[in-house]
Amino acid sequence: MDKPIVVIVDDDPLFRRFCSDTLAESELEVLHADSGKAALRLCGELKVALLLMEMHLPDMTGIEVLEKVKAQHPSTDVILSTGYASVDTAVQALKKGASDYLRKPYPPAELAAAVRNIIEQRHLYQINEDLRNRLRLYEISRSFVAAEEPLRVITLGVDSLCEMLGVEQAIGISIDPDDEAATAELKVLEVRGEGPRTSEELLPAFIDSFARQFMGTLQSTLVVEDELFERYIAPFAPEESKSALVVPITIDKVAMGALVLFALAGQGGFDINMVRDAGFLGGQITLAFKQASRFQEAKSMAYVDSLTDLYNAKYLPIILEKRIIDAKQLGNSLSLLFLDLDNFRNINTCHGHQAGGKALIEIAWILQSNVRDNDTVIRYGGDEFTVVLPEADTDSAKEIAERIRKQIEHHVFLGRENKNVRLTTCIGVATYPDDTMAAETLIHLADKAMYKGKDTTRNVVILARDDDS
Repeated sequence: MDKPIVVIVDDDPLFRRFCSDTLAESELEVLHADSGKAALRLCGELKVALLLMEMHLPDMTGIEVLEKVKAQHPSTDVILSTGYASVDTAVQALKKGASDYLRKPYPPAELAAAVRNIIEQRHLYQINEDLRNRLRLYEISRSFVAAEEPLRVITLGVDSLCEMLGVEQAIGISIDPDDEAATAELKVLEVRGEGPRTSEELLPAFIDSFARQFMGTLQSTLVVEDELFERYIAPFAPEESKSALVVPITIDKVAMGALVLFALAGQGGFDINMVRDAGFLGGQITLAFKQASRFQEAKSMAYVDSLTDLYNAKYLPIILEKRIIDAKQLGNSLSLLFLDLDNFRNINTCHGHQAGGKALIEIAWILQSNVRDNDTVIRYGGDEFTVVLPEADTDSAKEIAERIRKQIEHHVFLGRENKNVRLTTCIGVATYPDDTMAAETLIHLADKAMYKGKDTTRNVVILARDDDS
């Protein structure tokens, strides 16, 4: 830690020497000034902790210097001293902001004690300031610590950092370390201000460079300037920006994301305190990101069927409600398939439950291979499955259902076990908004249509609109 700077301001060189000798044993850096202007210049150039100043100087009074110092550098303490002053002068100095007043001549012990008291007070004040700042950062971090989605943590983290540092333009970035496609690795989740370029404008080569090379080696908060800035940050920075503060989100030394704050021309750069505060808040963001990631992992496990790795019945009302909202907003249709295998119990009876489990895994594979990427396949329970088909009207859903039915009918199950097992299925189809506008009713109608097939021919696709029962 740097030593506190104390400036002796007096036109008498002998007095300055006396003060320097008195404070020689203290953990202080002692400088000299022989005029008010010289003292003000030092205060402008250095972080001066204390001025020990004569009341009467060649170019101005100590009160005048005191007023200027307090106006320009309010954190600097001032001790005024003179041999020609009354009590009123001392009161005036204290009212103007002086920390103490000494009347010459004074013994070395009195001077040392006065300086020591002020330095100790400054130290305690700094400790209190640090604690207040830490509490403020904790308060800011409350905005994202409870977020349950990792990407939401990044978005809220950008807002928090901008609020804390007074930054107008920043972006939040998510990096998928397992994604081999460079263009998919970097996603701009949050854009603050008009300057930062959007993700669509980022060059794939730059994305690859930033995500894999730069972020791959960054483990702590860093101010990026000059050549590094031009190479890694400039392609998506505001044109008037020449430096950036990069706060990495790193888990187990793997880059998962970054918060990039831009210093704009005329606003100054990032000082050491800003870097320190951003580093602290970045640590809280990383912890929140990690916690949210674990929560999502646990949550997803609760919605995943352990046998087939499909979603389970708990997930159906969640995804169906979401897809219906999307369909309503876009004016699209949505269909639901409800599927039940015919006489599946015979497999368990003849070949055992383990064989039945393997057959269900094969069913899951057939379903997934016959639907689109944005469709959702769910093991509803036992040998029942559902498929949520967004942007699919009744005719499209029926076509998909027939394709699934035929593939199941012609598939040889348990072939690896040298068993020639055949299955068929009944599939009910219900469509939003033609059949109903309610998610729960959509499930009921598709289920009811499926059971009509079970009660008649089996191995059939039945539309909810055709179910007259």
